[in-house]
Amino acid sequence: ARLNLQNFSADRSLNGLQIGGNWEVRKVAFALDARISAIQEAIKEGCGLLVVHHGLFWGKPFPITGPMFDLVEACAANRLALYAAHLPLDVQDDFGVNAEWCKRLEIHTLVPFTEIWGTPIGVVGYLKEATEATNLARLVADSTQQPVLLRPHGPKRVHKIAVLGGSIGPGDVQEAAAMDVDLVLTGEQSLPVDIEAELSRVNVLFAGHTASELPGIEGLRAVVAKELKLDSILIHRPSGL
Repeated sequence: ARLNLQNFSADRSLNGLQIGGNWEVRKVAFALDARISAIQEAIKEGCGLLVVHHGLFWGKPFPITGPMFDLVEACAANRLALYAAHLPLDVQDDFGVNAEWCKRLEIHTLVPFTEIWGTPIGVVGYLKEATEATNLARLVADSTQQPVLLRPHGPKRVHKIAVLGGSIGPGDVQEAAAMDVDLVLTGEQSLPVDIEAELSRVNVLFAGHTASELPGIEGLRAVVAKELKLDSILIHRPSGL
């Protein structure tokens, strides 16, 4: 209920329980992606549920054969349920991807930024104090524990920040510029986004798709541990992507 899955019926991800049955869960694993390595580790650790941001299904049915069959068979044979939360986790305003970045960077006075299907998917707010863009990049890199890419197309000192984990498009950069944003924090590197940022004179900080969304999974894990009192593990191997 906290993820409001019903607001994202048009999401290409099949949000919610993707594999599972009626069995008791004592231990939960959390990971960004439904990779076979994450599934194998969750099984090894005796988990009954794996919660991911990127699940198995994206927009249309496909044959469950070959490696995909092996993955589904492993889950079924070991009673490992798979639950996915894509856009609902991005936008959750207490522990979602954007919310967690705002906590970590102390971004306040938040307003919605860009939307999909009538629902805002990003936020804009202010740092506690204006700082050098390069300093903010260091803070983000320290948090993700992997390199980030700062494209310095805007002011050297930044105060007003747009946050949208995962990835953005050129239109999102245009909207940020119209809101007088100094820097956009996102994930995946994009040439069209970089070109638009240069035209719009807005800094863009690419933190990596996976790294930029990990805070949401960590936030969800903390909520599950606190509210459901379940033992849990985080499965994450930095990929640099």
